[in-house]
Amino acid sequence: MNAGSIMWNDTVVIDIDKCVRCGACVPECPAEAIYNCSNCSPECYIVDQEKCHNFDKSECQYICRDICPVEAIHKRQL
Repeated sequence: MNAGSIMWNDTVVIDIDKCVRCGACVPECPAEAIYNCSNCSPECYIVDQEKCHNFDKSECQYICRDICPVEAIHKRQL
């Protein structure tokens, strides 16, 4: 099972249509859950849902949403 196949409602997703692929979110994620998918077409950034889910949210406070210059990162709504 890959990391993207399980979904929780306390994680974030990246809207690939809005994302400008600047990478600002990657170093800001304390869970190290955001990575560049160079094999994807088009190339994009992806959130490892399991890493995001298991990380202490009081420590990260969804900073990736705040740092995104185009508001492409959203809390998952199931």
